[in-house]
Amino acid sequence: MLASSNHDAYICSSVRASVVYVVIFLFFSLFSLCLEIMNATESILLLLILMTIFS
Repeated sequence: MLASSNHDAYICSSVRASVVYVVIFLFFSLFSLCLEIMNATESILLLLILMTIFS
């Protein structure tokens, strides 16, 4: 009985650790995606500003 409860606790802790890793990975990928979108909008704005200056 004791061994099975220890096994369940180990499974719970490993599941919790993997969930934390997945959440951290998703957060970092979302953050990099937001940075890429911001860079794209900045370059588009810069292009529009240059076009209005040179036209």
